[in-house]
Amino acid sequence: MVALLVILLFVVGFQFLVIIALYADRMIYMYAKGEVNMSFLKMDDRVYDILKWLACLCLPALSVLVKTVFAVWQLPFGDEISTTIMAIDAFLGAILGISHIQYVKDNEG
Repeated sequence: MVALLVILLFVVGFQFLVIIALYADRMIYMYAKGEVNMSFLKMDDRVYDILKWLACLCLPALSVLVKTVFAVWQLPFGDEISTTIMAIDAFLGAILGISHIQYVKDNEG
């Protein structure tokens, strides 16, 4: 019974993260067309560089590590955890994309 509850929580959590990632992707599209103001996502260069490093290198590597180690040691929920990490990575990439678009728009001219 507990295992079913844990699996259900992972499935619902994963679906929630997918919805957030899709929403973030839609926000980038709307922002690029000028339909929404996302100026609150401005960040300084150091924060942007750290988050970009996390999104491009750290989180994908962590996802592969988790999936591989969990499979080798036959630990439960490796796929679910790996997929969750990648969903968080996709969301972070969307936020960084919006921030980059804002930076380019502010520095044009």
